[in-house]
Amino acid sequence: MNKTILIALMIIILLSGCIGQKEPYIKQSLRITNRQYEDDRHAYYDVSPWSPDNSKIIWSSAKKMPYPKDPLIVSSGNIYIMDADGANIKKVADGANFYAHNGAYPIWGKDGKKIYFIADYGTGLNIYSVDIYSLEKVKIIPLDGLDFVHNLMLSPDGTQIAFTAFDKEKSSNMGIMIVGIDGTNLQSFSGSDVANEYVIAHPKWSPNGEKLIYTFWYCSFNVFRVEGCQRKELWVINRDGTGKKVLVPEFGHHAIWSPNGVSILFNDHENSLWTVDMDGNLNKITDYEIGYKGIHPSYNPDMSKIVTDTMNQRGEYNSVMLINPMTGEKEIIVSLTSKTNPHPVWSSDGSKILYDSDETGDTEIYIVLID
Repeated sequence: MNKTILIALMIIILLSGCIGQKEPYIKQSLRITNRQYEDDRHAYYDVSPWSPDNSKIIWSSAKKMPYPKDPLIVSSGNIYIMDADGANIKKVADGANFYAHNGAYPIWGKDGKKIYFIADYGTGLNIYSVDIYSLEKVKIIPLDGLDFVHNLMLSPDGTQIAFTAFDKEKSSNMGIMIVGIDGTNLQSFSGSDVANEYVIAHPKWSPNGEKLIYTFWYCSFNVFRVEGCQRKELWVINRDGTGKKVLVPEFGHHAIWSPNGVSILFNDHENSLWTVDMDGNLNKITDYEIGYKGIHPSYNPDMSKIVTDTMNQRGEYNSVMLINPMTGEKEIIVSLTSKTNPHPVWSSDGSKILYDSDETGDTEIYIVLID
C-alpha cells in the first residue's frame, strides 16, 4: 500500500475516536489587551462589554490582587473603551470600584454614548455616568451607608438601573434596588429585616424588561466574604416588585435569560445544563463530561449555540465550550488553564466571543471568531 495513503488512513482512525466530542482547540484566539494597562483586565459575561452597535468594547483594569481573591475586596480601577479589534484604547474613568472577581462592572448606556459605573471620589459611593466622548461625569445617585454595591444592570429600555447592595450599619442585605438613570424613583425589593442572614445577587432583566431574576444564597454576608456559599435558589420578580417566586429551589451556578425571554439557562450542582420556564418547568440540555464543569453559560442571539466556560476538579478554568442546545453536542473551542473566570460573552450579532484568561500571568481579554 502506498505509504502516504497508509499514513492518511492511520490519521483517520485516530480521529475517529473523537466522534463523541468534536476535536478541540480549533479556534484562533486574539488577545486584545496587554500589560501596558495595569495588571488585571476584566470584562463580565452577563453585562455585555460590547457597545450596542458592536463597534467598541468596554473593560476595566487595576493592580493585581494576590490569590486567593476575596470576591468582595474593593480596589481602585480604571475603565477603558477600545475598538472591537483592540485598537484606539481610551481611558474614560478612573477610581472606579474594582472587584477581584469581575472588575469594575461598567455598563453601556442604551445609546452607546454613556457608561455607568460605581465610584467613591471622596463623598461616599455613588453611581456615575460618563460620556465616552467628552469624559464628563454625572453623579446619578448617592449610596451613603451602603457596601458592596454591585451587579449594575441597565433595563432593556435604558431608563432604569438594577443593582444589589448591603447596609453596613444594619448589617443587612438591601436586596434588589432599582433607580432611574436620572437618579429618581429609588426602590428596593426583596430585602431582609433580619440582619446578615443571606445574600441576594445577580439581578438580570428579562429581554422585555418586565421581570428580573436573581439568586438567593442562604449564608451570612460574613461567611460569603470569607468562605463563599452555595447558591440555593433562583427567583423571579416583576419589575414593580410583585409576583416574587422561586423558579429553582436547588440552583447551581449563574443563570441568564434566553434571548426570547421564555426561559432561563443555568448549570446545576450535578454538572448538568438546564433551562427553566416561568412556570418552573425544567428541561435538561446536556450532562458535562468529567473534568469539565460548566459555570457561566449564555445563548447566542438566535439561540442556536450556547457558550460556557468550564472548570476541572482542581478548580482551574480549563476551556471555553460551545453546546448545541437541541442535541447537547459539545465542542471545545479554547483550551486554557486559568484561575480567573473566563466569563465568555457573545457579541450581539453572534459572530464573536470575548473571554478573560490569566494564562500570561495577568488577566487579559481575548476574542474568538465564531463561524
